[in-house]
Amino acid sequence: GMRQDIHLAKRFYDMAAQTSTDAQAPVSLALMKLGVFFMWEWVQENYGSINFSKIRNYVGEDWDIYVMTGLALLLGILLLIRRRQQ
Repeated sequence: GMRQDIHLAKRFYDMAAQTSTDAQAPVSLALMKLGVFFMWEWVQENYGSINFSKIRNYVGEDWDIYVMTGLALLLGILLLIRRRQQ
């Protein structure tokens, strides 16, 4: 398929957020996902492949607890930002 243009996608998401206030929450989630893709692409370009077994040894078997805690914090921050804008 075609190569993904992350910068162009970000520009369109920013335009959508400026156009409609209802689109700000979905756009912020999409921009976070783009940020993850951009970070992953940067890591792949600079460090090559990552050995996930080293990460698992560092984090341990309870990696899902860390992910859920991070997502809960992220949701709390988004709700706080959203309430301050209203």
